[in-house]
Amino acid sequence: MAQQLTPLQDFLAGTLAGVAITLVGHPFDTIKVRLQTGQKGLFSGAIDATMRTIRKEGAPSHTDMTLGRALIVRDWAYDLYRWHFWGSDWAHGDSLLFILTSAQIMYAYVMRPETLPPSYYKFIVRSGPIDECVLEGVRRSNRNKPIDVQTLVDYVTKLGTPATIAHAMGFLKSHPDGLLPVIPCSILHPRTSSCVGHNINTFLSTSKKTLPIYATLTFVPMIVLQFFKLLRNPVTLLSRGHVGHYARAGLLSSLRSTVFLASFCAMYQVIICMQRNFVSRDHRIVYLLAGLISSFSIFIEKKGRRSELALYTLPRAVDSIYMQMLDHKWMGSVPHGDLLLFCTAMSGLTYFYHNQTSVMSPTLLWVFKWLHKSKSD
Repeated sequence: MAQQLTPLQDFLAGTLAGVAITLVGHPFDTIKVRLQTGQKGLFSGAIDATMRTIRKEGAPSHTDMTLGRALIVRDWAYDLYRWHFWGSDWAHGDSLLFILTSAQIMYAYVMRPETLPPSYYKFIVRSGPIDECVLEGVRRSNRNKPIDVQTLVDYVTKLGTPATIAHAMGFLKSHPDGLLPVIPCSILHPRTSSCVGHNINTFLSTSKKTLPIYATLTFVPMIVLQFFKLLRNPVTLLSRGHVGHYARAGLLSSLRSTVFLASFCAMYQVIICMQRNFVSRDHRIVYLLAGLISSFSIFIEKKGRRSELALYTLPRAVDSIYMQMLDHKWMGSVPHGDLLLFCTAMSGLTYFYHNQTSVMSPTLLWVFKWLHKSKSD
């Protein structure tokens, strides 16, 4: 019989495992991020990216992570249908977590993009209807700094209608110093002077962008796993049986997720347009409230996906808040704090696996059992 470990031994073993995983795995993850987010043609390959990173930042750069990103371990809990928020059994805890974290992310998207991972910020910009030059104008307007008027003039002239161009030019000429109290709707959406039409277009364009992504994530695994069967008898498999049921459920799930994200973007734009129609001066708190309200679209998603989305946004929101607090000097920087957090998390997981498995997610518990079974075999 194997010797029973004490809680202290569980904790120490988990800590050492966390250190080992970080030291071995994070260098590869760093290079992957460099290749994904770097400019096209910047690196010739993984080896070139590794050598340039070491020459420019030194070898320690491979073990530097931000505090929030260490919470990547949260992905293992995605299949919980009831997420325990602050120790409660409230059925909508996952939705509340998503709403709070998304509000912070959408605020950072407009006002503090440097606190978001570059690839994640680019994804939000690509999914949304507002150009990056307009977003920069919104930031400078809220900070009472002069904007680049010529950039906005070129943008509106290129995309605008006669009505939006005339309104935007008149507004910009009335503020020759470049200090704008607000970026008007004629600049936010120059393709149409109608806020209602813009918000409808936002819903449709976001749906068009995201449906192929969700469909790919749903159907590619099915095609790969059932490839030869589909080649032999595609009609029968797709119309009847397990594969047909999976295909129909996958299509419905893809459509539901698409409607959720499109509604999120459209609701956010509705609130921004409403603010400009009723108030003549912008305020950064509007973007936090807009993110908070539009996040209620999470209830469109099926229950099983809400906790997955909440735990996806959580580390990005925590990371953003942490970096803003550092900028304001409300907190001090903790050297390798992310490594300490990750090791502590691994220690806790090891302890709970041996002493309190009831608080672990089914997927995480299965992974631990599989690892221990493999070791015993």
